[in-house]
Amino acid sequence: MTRSSVIIAALAAALLTGSVAHAAPESDTVQTKVSFSDLDLSTSQGVQTLSSRIKSASTGACDYLRDDAALSSIAQFNDCRRDFVAKAVAQVGSPMLTQVATGSSSPIHLASH
Repeated sequence: MTRSSVIIAALAAALLTGSVAHAAPESDTVQTKVSFSDLDLSTSQGVQTLSSRIKSASTGACDYLRDDAALSSIAQFNDCRRDFVAKAVAQVGSPMLTQVATGSSSPIHLASH
């Protein structure tokens, strides 16, 4: 995996975005690529943009679970999105992204050189 993309491998419970080739239904895992080579993750704008991309990909990946008529499917959809975002953010390994994606209000202190 390069530093410019995050590939999220998830169990079949977190399938596919509209922009990715669809895996066969019998497949155990799928991968969704979220690129960020065009972003500077040392800036809040870059981090905000990546967070939005990851959240958007999570919606697409988990959309098959959403059935507005069933409360249980809404909970499954929300759980799927939360897990998807957590895995992607962990793969990037950026404290600023973690703060933005989780809505953490605790300050992040960066070491000065």
